[in-house]
Amino acid sequence: MFLSIVHLRERRCPLCNALLATAGARSFIVDSQGDPVAFATANPPAQMQLEMRCENGHIDVITVPGEASAEESIHTPDDAPIALDAVYRGER
Repeated sequence: MFLSIVHLRERRCPLCNALLATAGARSFIVDSQGDPVAFATANPPAQMQLEMRCENGHIDVITVPGEASAEESIHTPDDAPIALDAVYRGER
């Protein structure tokens, strides 16, 4: 199963204020190489740490749940705004 995160509010880089995601936008969860991360359907992670990198190379760490929620990528609405990919750092 592949997951994406739903941003609960607008997200900006804490260093340069670059827009990372609008409220309601989805970010696909990828590995450090940019490939989608597959999670076990029977046992998806309950808590995750992810990172997003702005256009200036700054890294912002996101926690799920808390700052964003997760959903199966297959449920992403066709008209949902898409944000930058989120790199999976592991469970927290």
